[in-house]
This record gives sequence, C-alpha cells and structure tokens, in this order.
Amino acid sequence: MRSAHDVTERPKGLRILEVAAGIMSTDPLPRRSLPIDAILVLALACFLYIAMLSSVSRPAGGGESAIGAAIQSFLLLVFLWIALAILLLIGGLRGDMPRWAAILTLILHPLSGIAAFVAIDMYSRHVTWAVIVPALLPPLIALYAMWARLPALHAALPARATSVVIWGAILILTIVPFPAAYWGP
Repeated sequence: MRSAHDVTERPKGLRILEVAAGIMSTDPLPRRSLPIDAILVLALACFLYIAMLSSVSRPAGGGESAIGAAIQSFLLLVFLWIALAILLLIGGLRGDMPRWAAILTLILHPLSGIAAFVAIDMYSRHVTWAVIVPALLPPLIALYAMWARLPALHAALPARATSVVIWGAILILTIVPFPAAYWGP
C-alpha cells in the first residue's frame, strides 16, 4: 500500500498508468459501480423466462408440431440456464457470495436445469403441477444472483439465512420432478 507522499513523488505518467491498471485508486473511498452487467443479463434472462413459459403453456398439436414445441422449449430452457449461470458468475465474482453457496451453485444450477426440463416434459404429458418447477426455479436463481451482486442487500438479508432458504428451495424443486417422473404422478 502506498502513502500519499509516495504518489506525489512518482512521475505523473506512471501514476496515470497505475490508475488505469487498477493498481491504485485516486479516490480515497472508491464507489461501487452500478451493476449494469448484472442488469443486462437479468433482462435477457427475463425475456428468455417469459418465452420459455409461453412455449411450455402452449398446447402442442400432434406429431411434428409436438416435436417442434419440445425442441423450442428445450432450446429456450438451455439459453435461460446459460443466462442464469452468467448471472450467478457475475454475482459470485463481483458481489459477495458465501464460499459454500458458490460450491453448491456449481452442483445445483446444472441439476436444476435438468429438473426443469424433466418437469416441462411431465407438464407436456398432462401432469399440471409440474409447471411450478420451471416457473419457480429461474426467479429463485436470479434473485439469489442479484442478492449476491448487491452486497448492500446483505444488511437486510443476511448471507447465511438467505443462502440456506433460497438454495434449500432450489434443492427441493430440483429433487421433486425426478421421483414423480420415474414412478408417475
């Protein structure tokens, strides 16, 4: 760490390079940047979420129409889960996420995507309750990612409690479709 005296003795060009490289700050209290990256990815995820839910809720016809609807739902789900993974990555890297929650994220996020796909398939086979899985998982994941990206929320929503509640709900929603799909509704 450099003192103010060190800064004044250094050549001006070197100080500019250090500031540009992020080695030192000219502002004694650096401001947090607006989470523009997270907001843009969240907007994309919201668009994909609405498109995915609308593709799931449309009744498929027969034959080729049903296959086309299934492929569309699958692709929207994959792109949505990629957007959610990016949002979680932003929250983990630029925000404040407990280490155990970050490790759990690496396991549960892909599994929750598989569970959502299984639930969409169940819903297409007239298991109406299964729609709650793809309807609730993305908002929970996005909420957690935004909570992690905005550490100011941690005063109102403590890290341990928030992580346990949200990832517990995601775990339950991830587990539920598998036995129901195997043994039937």
